[in-house]
Amino acid sequence: MVLVIEGCATTSKINTVDKTREDLRDVFVLSILVRDYLKNTQGRDFNLEKVTEYDTLGRISNNFEEIKQLNRGGHIAIQYKFSRNRNYRIEFTEKEKQMKEIWRVVEKKNVGGYDGEIQFEYGERFYHFKKIVVKKK
Repeated sequence: MVLVIEGCATTSKINTVDKTREDLRDVFVLSILVRDYLKNTQGRDFNLEKVTEYDTLGRISNNFEEIKQLNRGGHIAIQYKFSRNRNYRIEFTEKEKQMKEIWRVVEKKNVGGYDGEIQFEYGERFYHFKKIVVKKK
């Protein structure tokens, strides 16, 4: 019992950011588009142009300069760089409003030269969303 109490009293080494950060709405929409793309193509031929084809509402087409897929042990990482033409005013659909409850954001000092990354489980786990990592300012 003492170990459980001590374990719960220790602070977390990961800083989790508020789930409703307004400045990351485009990243959340991108995560949904990427997940749908990965499911429909079994993770093949990934690039920004093909993912933005899934953006039928045209909300994020100009928000990202570059996205890149990395396969890592245990998850798939999608790294992104923001565009100078980034639009922060993005409205969520009703489905997205419900999905944002699973949105987990973590800050890190180094994201490999990118502004952040989105992590997903592998295909055998149906590309479930893990978390969004943002560069700590």
